[in-house]
Amino acid sequence: MLKIKIKSLDDNAKMPFKAYEKDFCYDCVATSVKDLGSGYYEYGLGFSLQFSRDFQYKDITDMFDISIDIRPRSSIWKTGMIFTYSVGTGDDGYTGEYKVVMYHIDTLEHLLHHNVHHLGI
Repeated sequence: MLKIKIKSLDDNAKMPFKAYEKDFCYDCVATSVKDLGSGYYEYGLGFSLQFSRDFQYKDITDMFDISIDIRPRSSIWKTGMIFTYSVGTGDDGYTGEYKVVMYHIDTLEHLLHHNVHHLGI
């Protein structure tokens, strides 16, 4: 069985959540922003993940590497921003803060504490 531990890295962090029980992905909320210059901004999501495999018996999943996907919400077009990579990948061994980089094509305010990305596990 695959277990995922999630750790809050910010007092204001909102842990990934599903708006509806049958949603495929978890919604993520930005908690910090860093101006990278030239219209690029790095948004911290305020959490880290750790994968662990808890097997009593040999399981087919130990034959595969585990990863998660971070992808933009379908409504991201309303923000005036573009996700700089179509899908971000969180590898099995990465335990730092999950972040996304956005390119601003409009001068809208930053989307701190707004639901802007999906986490697919």
